[in-house]
This record gives sequence, C-alpha cells and structure tokens, in this order.
Amino acid sequence: IYDHMTREGFGPAARVGLLARDLVGAPAENIAMRRNASGAVRPDQIMGQWKSSPGHRANLLAPGLTHVGYAALRDGPEVIAVGVYAEVSARLAAPAPLRAPSVEAIAAALSRASPRIDQFSLSDPGGEVLTQTYVERPQPVAIPPGAWQLRPHLSSGAHRYQVAWGPVVVLG
Repeated sequence: IYDHMTREGFGPAARVGLLARDLVGAPAENIAMRRNASGAVRPDQIMGQWKSSPGHRANLLAPGLTHVGYAALRDGPEVIAVGVYAEVSARLAAPAPLRAPSVEAIAAALSRASPRIDQFSLSDPGGEVLTQTYVERPQPVAIPPGAWQLRPHLSSGAHRYQVAWGPVVVLG
C-alpha cells in the first residue's frame, strides 16, 4: 500500500520538514505505481502517468516549486515512484536543530533566516491547525513536549503574512 500519508501520520510537509532542516516554504508530492511491471519501468512511463493526471501535472508545472527529488522502489512486480517538490520561500542560516530545549531556541534559529522571520506558529507535523503563535520575542508558554512543525509567517508587506512550512522540531 502506498499513500501520501505514512502509517505514523506524516504527510509530505512533515517529511520535508524532517529532512530539509534549513528550508522554509511549501511542499508537494507525486506518487505513481506500476503493477505487474515484469520488465524495466522507464522514467517517461512514470512521467506520462503524472502528466495525464491534472493534480500531478499541476505539481510538475507549478512555477514556485523550484526544488525536486525523485525516488523509485521495486517490490517484486510493483514499482512505486515518488516526486517531492518544494517552494523555497526562506532559508535558515543553519539547519534547525532536531531537538530544541525551548520555544525561545526555535525563535533564535528562525531570527537568523533570510529573509528574517520574526513571527511563527507551531502545528502538529503536517497539520493545518496552528497551536500557538509567537511574535518576535516569544513569552514563556507551556507547549507540551513532542514533535512540532514550525510554521513561519513570511511578510508580504503591510502587516500581511503568508504561513509557510518549516522544519519539524522535537521540544523537550
């Protein structure tokens, strides 16, 4: 079985946030499966599947998705191919720590991003619900220990912000 969600509940945003420790932006993912593939499966066959699907084609042609990684796996007669795409809106000066002792440590890592990030929220990894928002210097707040996805707010001018996806960090 293949899916955009892992058994642990991690979708593309959480998986990119686990691996791309200095990236802030937005992810997308294409998955294709070829069943009963007794011979070689060529990249153009997989790409043909994606091009004929409106959602997959949109990921391939999205101008903001500038970074990509591809992988393929053969399991007997089945071949699964994955394309992971990312829009990079900001870069941290250094990879975010996988473990952080406090929200203040996360704020310090984000403040050195380019462009600078002064406001961010936290969510469950890959989740849409923003748990807590911090502006510039976070006040001490009791956030339960565990895995959290950083959701940096990127300024689009005049007090308007876009909420992006960032690294997953384990607090506590």
